[in-house]
Amino acid sequence: RTGCRDSMPSTSESDDFRRRSGPGRPHSTGVIEATGLRKNNGSRGGVRMCVAVCLAVVSFLLGTPEDKSEPGRDAAQLSEQAEMLKANLKKSALANAALQAQLEEAEQAVSKLKHDLAASKVQPPSPASPCMHSSVADVLRLTLQGNQVVQNPQSQKWAYVTMAHDTPGKETYLIRALALARSLNRLSRYPLVLLANATRWSDGTSVATSFEALGVRILPLHPIASGDTSSTHLWAVSDWRLQAWTLTEFEKLVWIDTDAVVYRSLDWLFARPGMWAMRDDTSCADHGSEFSLGLLVLYPNTTDYKSLLELAGKFDTADSGHKSQSLLSTYFIDVHGKPLNLLSSVEASHGRCLGQASSPYINPDGSTVQGYWSTPAFVHRSGGWDSVGYDNVCFSPELSKQKYYVGVSILNACQFNPLAAYWRTSLCEAVMIAGIRDPTSVGDFCSDSCYYLGEGAACGGRLNATLAYPEYYAKTKGMPEPEVSGRPGQP
Repeated sequence: RTGCRDSMPSTSESDDFRRRSGPGRPHSTGVIEATGLRKNNGSRGGVRMCVAVCLAVVSFLLGTPEDKSEPGRDAAQLSEQAEMLKANLKKSALANAALQAQLEEAEQAVSKLKHDLAASKVQPPSPASPCMHSSVADVLRLTLQGNQVVQNPQSQKWAYVTMAHDTPGKETYLIRALALARSLNRLSRYPLVLLANATRWSDGTSVATSFEALGVRILPLHPIASGDTSSTHLWAVSDWRLQAWTLTEFEKLVWIDTDAVVYRSLDWLFARPGMWAMRDDTSCADHGSEFSLGLLVLYPNTTDYKSLLELAGKFDTADSGHKSQSLLSTYFIDVHGKPLNLLSSVEASHGRCLGQASSPYINPDGSTVQGYWSTPAFVHRSGGWDSVGYDNVCFSPELSKQKYYVGVSILNACQFNPLAAYWRTSLCEAVMIAGIRDPTSVGDFCSDSCYYLGEGAACGGRLNATLAYPEYYAKTKGMPEPEVSGRPGQP
């Protein structure tokens, strides 16, 4: 009752209500007048007044009797709205059922993926190292699911093979093998076998475990002695690759050096009969007749391996650095008469020859499509400043050789190489996937602020993104950091 009394409009409020109702609202005005609300101050009158006010408000909101002169039409509209509501509810139920089905399928897919990952021993990446840029870790979280080798009937018989031999305290070749593994992990259906002499990284991480996360199988690398039993001379380490002929569990192998980039799939090499190798044509003329062991298709065979060792005693040990290349040429071509086919320069080439290969992209009029359309599938060594020790500056995390001083500008020369960023991404992703905390020199190399801007205590000062116009148009000669007197990194 008190509430009703408190809610009763005063005389002025009722008059205002009547004025707002106006002549177009006789029904609401009639309700107020007929009940005589202004005169009843008792409890029963208060209740009546409350009811009357509520009715008046409802009547005001719903409109006058004239506004509701077609109840049949209103009923039809309400019925139509009810049917629409039922239809929408039915659609919602169907949509919910579809979403539930999709959710169940997703959960099944996730469960299967976890099972497949466990079966292939592909492990999730460890937490990002503080020295790694966060963007690299973000990329890995999105792409790790694609890092496993896709199995097929030939995946157990065909494989890529390489080797990594590092002296104590060094990890140069292991680091290169990481980048190679990541490239093949992305582009190939076949596994990689790594012959390595190291068992632990500098941070204590197992080499075998880290490479297993990339689908790589580790085998021990053994020294190879001359076939001449009277000699104790060991071949140059680069020639230990002959060990690949002992891997007879495979029918066919593709040897691939670690100081290279695999830019497109090379799996088609397994389907080609015979032996194939990249052309050893550092002059970029695309007509040399010599082959390079940077990329080689081979067939493991114990008999061939023993015969190669026996033949090795006839070669001058002074040329041990290229012994295996000469040995293979003599054994397979001269002795067995098996041709060793050479790949085209758009299939495999040296980094110093980028842009020289003929493009396969041709216009309707027979002219070559303008632009850069001839990147080889395999690029051996990036090339670099024309001096000893600079033939592979960009497929390496060694920043000092990449820094180039020209006039007043300090550049990272590898930022001008189209494959350098690709190799860098492959390496940095591989480090994260492998769970290595801080391999030698890689932390700074994988930091975007260090690599692109030169920021950081270990990065040697800020870099310029471009050089001054007078120096550019005058083709001013520059020098890498190790060659600049008084600069950091000089030997």
